[in-house]
Amino acid sequence: MKNTIIIRLEGSVVSQIGFVALYKYLTDKGYDVKFDTVTNSFRKVNNEATYCYDSLLRFIFPNLVFNYATKEEINEFQQYKIELITKESIYTLKAPLYIVGYGDMMPLILIYRDFLIANFKANNESLMQSISLDSNSCAFYIDDTLNLYHGSYGRKLSTDFIAKSMYVMNSLSSNIKFHFLVHDYGYFSQYIVPFLEKLPFISEFFVTSLEEALYFSMHTGGIISTTPLGALARILSNKCQYAIFRDYNKEIFDNFSNCILINDNGGR
Repeated sequence: MKNTIIIRLEGSVVSQIGFVALYKYLTDKGYDVKFDTVTNSFRKVNNEATYCYDSLLRFIFPNLVFNYATKEEINEFQQYKIELITKESIYTLKAPLYIVGYGDMMPLILIYRDFLIANFKANNESLMQSISLDSNSCAFYIDDTLNLYHGSYGRKLSTDFIAKSMYVMNSLSSNIKFHFLVHDYGYFSQYIVPFLEKLPFISEFFVTSLEEALYFSMHTGGIISTTPLGALARILSNKCQYAIFRDYNKEIFDNFSNCILINDNGGR
């Protein structure tokens, strides 16, 4: 047990991929690493129910085998709890530990980028058939939380940003087809569709889960992002030729070419 590190799993697919990179890093260092999928199997955040499924790992990484901590091990390791990993502290971690919080796993995601790409799958036949391998396709994920200010994702999405980003992307790759990946059709149909109908572009939409949206985005020639999901898709994509972002991300702009930053005045 002295060589054991337990990682409390939490968050969406974006966060969980970061935890997988951390898991890989620590196992490569020779530690016995286990996920805690018990503590956050059900919890409330801001009075809203939030679920954290360990089956998500099995869905997006079907060929990887993970170790899971028991309730007894989790209780015992509370004495070794550390909060929130920073870019600097990641490289000083030593067992025994119980790691909680999200932290900054971006350096590890970049280090293990090829490993994550090779093992990330989406077991969905209809989704696989829908993915366009044409370079003239662009993924644009629409999150319903963006109609209001959201603590993790920032200010609301504006039609101003939608229009500017689509015009810029089309200028880089003419006759591009936009694939809107929709988390909530009600929000999309009410706030976005009427605006899109006024624009001179070819577009279609798919209602997807977060993990499906991420996988879909990885296989298109262009990505437009207002959320961390789109940024992660750019990192894990070997097909993306152009990516447009609303917020500056140093790791993205330092490591990948043809990335464009567009201000979103209307979303403030």
